[in-house]
Order: sequence, then C-alpha cells, then structure tokens
Amino acid sequence: MLRLFVLLLAASASSGEAFRNKRRSANDETLRPEMNATTSECTPRDEDPWSTGRQIPCCSGLKEEIGQWAGSRWYYLCKGSSSDDGSACADVWNNMACAGQFGNEECYTCGARIEWLTSQGTPDALARQRIAGEFFAQCGACAPEGGDTQLETEGYELVWQDEFHGNGAIDLSKWAPVHSHGNGFGNNELQFYTNRQDNAFVSDGTLKIRAHREWYGGRRFTSAKLESRADWLYGKFHVRARLLKGTARGTWAANWMMPRVSSYGGWPRSGEIDIMEHVGYDTGKVHGTVHTQAYHHSIGTQIGGSMHVDVKDWHTYTVEWRPDLMLFACDDHVYQLFRKEAEDVNKWPFNHKFYVILNMAVGGDWGGQRGIDDGAFDGDGQIMEVDWVRVEQRKA
Repeated sequence: MLRLFVLLLAASASSGEAFRNKRRSANDETLRPEMNATTSECTPRDEDPWSTGRQIPCCSGLKEEIGQWAGSRWYYLCKGSSSDDGSACADVWNNMACAGQFGNEECYTCGARIEWLTSQGTPDALARQRIAGEFFAQCGACAPEGGDTQLETEGYELVWQDEFHGNGAIDLSKWAPVHSHGNGFGNNELQFYTNRQDNAFVSDGTLKIRAHREWYGGRRFTSAKLESRADWLYGKFHVRARLLKGTARGTWAANWMMPRVSSYGGWPRSGEIDIMEHVGYDTGKVHGTVHTQAYHHSIGTQIGGSMHVDVKDWHTYTVEWRPDLMLFACDDHVYQLFRKEAEDVNKWPFNHKFYVILNMAVGGDWGGQRGIDDGAFDGDGQIMEVDWVRVEQRKA
C-alpha cells in the first residue's frame, strides 16, 4: 500500500460544499482535477502540491478518495488497498521499526527507512515492498503488492517429522549431533557441543537441549547442537518449542537452517535461514532472519524481523520457503517477509537444499553481549524444549 499522496481537486467552495452534502463517489469524473500529460512527478508526502508546483495527475489505478476541504478546494487522495486490519501506509508511517543483532540494534520509523532507500536510488515501490516485508508487523501496510503475505496451506503435505515420543536418546536416524567446540563457531561462543545424552535427550514426549556449566574439552560450558540428516528444497518448516527454563543471561537458543553443500561458497554466500533465535538478555523477543552475501550481520545488512512473545509458553515457529519468497511466522502470525528481487545469488542463494538445526549456544557475540549468569547454568542448566519438528512440501 502506498502512503497517501495529495492531489488538489479544483472546485469552488459552493460545489465542494455540495459534494460534501451529497456524498458523491470520489470517482465522479466531474470532480477530477484537469489531467496534465506532462506531469509525472509525484507530490511528496505532507507537501502542498500547489505551493510546490508538483502534483499527481491521476491515481494510476489506486483507490481514489476525497480528502480534506481546504476552504476553497478539495484535497484528492490516492490510496493503495488496505491491509487486513484496514491500515494504510500513512497510518504506519511513523511506526518504529527496529533492526540489528549482536547488540547493534537501530530503530527508525517505517517512513524514514523507506525514504532512505529511495534516497539511495531504490525505486519507491521496491523500497516500500522491502521495508514492508522486513518489518511486516510494523510497516506491512506499505507494501504495494498483496495476496502473498500469509502462510499457505493448499497443496502442502507432511514429508518429515520428529514428534520426540518416549524417553531416552535422540533418534540418530533423523539427527546428527555435533561433537565439537568449533573454535567458537565464528561467533566466539563458549560451549562445547557434545554428543552425550546429558546435553540432548527425550523425556515425557519432548526433546530437551541442555546447556550446562562444566569443564569439557577445554570449555567451561556444554550444550548440544542437532542437525537433521535429511535436507529439503522449499517447503514449510515448523518447530514447536518453549524456553521454560532457558532464558538466563548468556543463552542463545536457535532453530535454523543451513545448506549441506556450499554451492556458492562459504558462509554467507550459500545462505542461512534462521527460523527462530532468542537471546536471554532480551527475553521475549524472537527473531527470524536471512543471511546472504549481500545481506548478513558481519556487514550490518542482514534482513530479519522480530516479534515479542512469552517464550516460556509453547509456540510454533515457522518459515515458509517458496522459490521467490520467505515468510517468517509465530503461531501462524506472519511477522517478516523476504522476497527474491533479482536473479542474483548474492541476494537470493536459496535455490538448493537446506537442513534443520536445533541448538542452545552459550555467550558469543550476541548471546554474551550483556554477560553471562554463570550460576543459572548449574544444576539442571538452561534448556530449550522442543515438542516437535515438522516439514511440509507441496505435492509433486
């Protein structure tokens, strides 16, 4: 949806008053301003077109409405279609949209983000689409396009699942546990991921990934990282999880995806999809993010959205990955979109198979940004609990 643009409707005070009384349709041809074939420059937001000399000659197929009466003239409004809740871009223009990870969060309004992109040469419609997608919960009403901002169900069928029934060890036919400290895994993380049942186990019908304070392999914390043995190209990926005892300062819980084969080179060239990430010092804020060569946190350009939930309760975190679009959702509520904008693998390397990863890191560049509550990792430690993981794909 486009923000409100102003077009002045030439009319006398009497004819304007008559219009107001009769409530004629805004599409009444007799109320349109005179068309000027040479006028192509749009009126900037909140500017009077008669003082600037710039005006839109018509609404170009957008919804047309009569706006404010200015004493002797009517303002003509060109509006995009409304979002599900009836909000237009103007209504969300000043909403605050925050982005960033690893303690480097920056907050600007939806309008400021759109205007910055256009100032860098991004076409207005694309700037709106990009900001509306990245900050869908805050700025979604600004998207010029519609119809593909919700999760789809038609044509999908369940192709893989782990319901974590029973008690004991994880199903090694479905999961490969990592056994390594990974030299911090590129993020200065402090844990040693083990293949022990102490760190990843099934009990009472759920998977527990447990981060615990203990010396092991030269590290002072242990935890678990599970990688699915199967991988997929496109689909809907769901993880139902909670952090009932997993929100201490220093925790970094994640459900995410990586490619088995680095078709376009090492990280981030071949892509990364973060279904859900949560850091303990910012309890209740969950993130969905993509990383590519053009968009990744090392250069501050990663694209991701976030929303606030009670992470101690059960929630289903989802990414729907289509050939040209990703939708991130919590309990089927979409809060972030990432669209394919061009045939450029630096921006969209998501055309090869990815596998699912479940892990609980300790510390690191993001999780440890505000320090670590060491004592919280004693005893039972910090636990990410997973009820199930399910993968759906469209029928062939």
